[in-house]
Amino acid sequence: MRKLPLFLLMLLVAAIGPGAAAANAAQKKTTTSYYLSLGDSLATGYQKDATGAVVYSKSDYTHRLFNTARKSTPKLKLQALGCPGEDTTTFQAGGCPVVRKPADATSQLKRAVAFLKAHKGHVKYVTLAIGANNFTKCTPNGAVDLTCVSAGQATLKQDLPKIFAALRKAAGKNVPIAELALYNPYLQFYLRGTDSRSLALASDGLAQAVNTDIRAAAKGSKLLIADGYKAFDSGNLATTTTFDGQSVPTAVAEVCTFTQMCLPAPQGNIHPTTAGYKALYKAFLKAFKL
Repeated sequence: MRKLPLFLLMLLVAAIGPGAAAANAAQKKTTTSYYLSLGDSLATGYQKDATGAVVYSKSDYTHRLFNTARKSTPKLKLQALGCPGEDTTTFQAGGCPVVRKPADATSQLKRAVAFLKAHKGHVKYVTLAIGANNFTKCTPNGAVDLTCVSAGQATLKQDLPKIFAALRKAAGKNVPIAELALYNPYLQFYLRGTDSRSLALASDGLAQAVNTDIRAAAKGSKLLIADGYKAFDSGNLATTTTFDGQSVPTAVAEVCTFTQMCLPAPQGNIHPTTAGYKALYKAFLKAFKL
């Protein structure tokens, strides 16, 4: 077989190369890819209106992140599996208390793992918000059940490494998965009077301990952290500002901006306001470097 001169080979490579690169780029733009949103009510945009009725905001971090990501990935699709009320136990075993679709009765973790395996190589982003509901039942009527808190933290510390490891194994090592570090809605107790102020300030220690556990588990499975604690300025107890005619730690005022905790009954609850969901969206943007 007659060999081509070297300079002809170089010309041929130069001619084919750009076309092949362009074809690959075009293929990437036309290939369907996915953003998988997992977790509890925070992943679903859960809020309450003035009547106390539950609404699901499309201004939540999931939809904001999806709309931003698909600007650079036009064929991106959203797969949202979040279930309000999910804790680390029900996430693995099933039994989430607010099943919005019949198919959601199956464990969210099992559905997530199945989805990741079925779409191997096509999942661009995974977000996860899980752990807050290990503690929501521990504040009945504004009091704090310390036994409940201790049990919730022990369960979280045991469950998160298993959850994160299962997602990482199913997704593969290159898929970015970001878990939410929790903000502290219970700082609002500071506004309930002198007797509740020490409880509000003490809640920061719990929030930091829980987030330490979240970060440790995330590091073990190479998950990213979207810092909701920092986004809501939950640790800013040293500086003060004025809120509702009184001087309060800045973090207390911020919890009223970013959550519905300071709204009157029946609307008041721990979930983010629209401003709060936007702040969480920015935290995920930072985690993914988007």
